[in-house]
Amino acid sequence: MKTKQAVLLIIFAGLIFSCTSNKPKNKEIPPLSDELLSMPELYLVPRTNSIQEGLEHPEKAVKVTLYQSNLTAIPEDIVKLKKIQSLGLSWNNLNSLPGFISELPLLQSIHLSHNQFSKIPKTLIHIDNLQYLIISYNHIESIPKYIDQLYHLKSLNVSNNEIKILPKELFDLENLEVLVIKDNPIEEISKDVCKFKKLRVLDVRKTRVSSLPDCLFDIESLENVRIRYSRITDQQVNEWKKLRPDVKFE
Repeated sequence: MKTKQAVLLIIFAGLIFSCTSNKPKNKEIPPLSDELLSMPELYLVPRTNSIQEGLEHPEKAVKVTLYQSNLTAIPEDIVKLKKIQSLGLSWNNLNSLPGFISELPLLQSIHLSHNQFSKIPKTLIHIDNLQYLIISYNHIESIPKYIDQLYHLKSLNVSNNEIKILPKELFDLENLEVLVIKDNPIEEISKDVCKFKKLRVLDVRKTRVSSLPDCLFDIESLENVRIRYSRITDQQVNEWKKLRPDVKFE
């Protein structure tokens, strides 16, 4: 009896392996670890993965992702997709954004990670309602002064770049809720960070930051401070926990 059961199990396992191994392999899309911070209300909305697919069903092209498409320029046909709210252009070879990107009236979120940008494109200031910007894993050395013209920005991710200083104009973004600056050679967070009255998440992991202003912990909306592999000590964290036991440190 046991021998019969063992044979059946082997046959069943073989059938499973056969079924799974015959499935067509889809093109792998690298995950964005911070995607939930970018347009969380659209996280479960199905992706449109090509311009052609979008043109065939323009009413469904709300979240368009052109990841790993070997793009050196954005196809102009994209302006025909007027329903786009979230545009994913990560894992390409882009180093600039065309002016016509501002012709997408509902665009609120744009992902530009893993490209060839050496600066944050000024074109972005013409996207009237831009709220979420991910431009990590590029070659950006500084945040431009015109960053303060992204009036509606809620989430900014500039991680894994070469930024050393945060300009004072950054702290004029009064709607900013999430600031991710991890893995940059930044050494200091100035007291201007306390101007962020809506800040929920501050990520300084893998930076050279050795302290944070105490006034940061007066921001009532603050929920999460990510400090791992920075130069902040456990002693400092323990003191901050006394000030804000409701804030998560990681």
